[in-house]
Amino acid sequence: MLASYFSPLDTQLYSVKIAVYSEVSSHFSYYLANRLKSQLKTKYDFVFITDFQQADLIITTFKLPAEECYETPQIIIDPLLTSNDLLLIDQWIEKMIMKESDLLLSMSDIWFQ
Repeated sequence: MLASYFSPLDTQLYSVKIAVYSEVSSHFSYYLANRLKSQLKTKYDFVFITDFQQADLIITTFKLPAEECYETPQIIIDPLLTSNDLLLIDQWIEKMIMKESDLLLSMSDIWFQ
């Protein structure tokens, strides 16, 4: 899942494991990963991995078969990585952070009762 680093609130970055895949080439996947990282570097600490099963999110330029994704969510993007794609990725990550925060809060309620 997503993990946060301990740091001041104004500089806190959330670590997100991302698998980037493109049917174009592995070099293009690398380009997309670097572009994504540069566009959202102030909000997230991306860890790019190749194992879809270990990823929090798969970002791809075409829909992957469900059996290849291991139930990992995927976002299908334009090969140009448009501003709408970046917004969709950002919104998805924010939702995951909120879910993780809610889970941690509910667990702390149980621990401190």
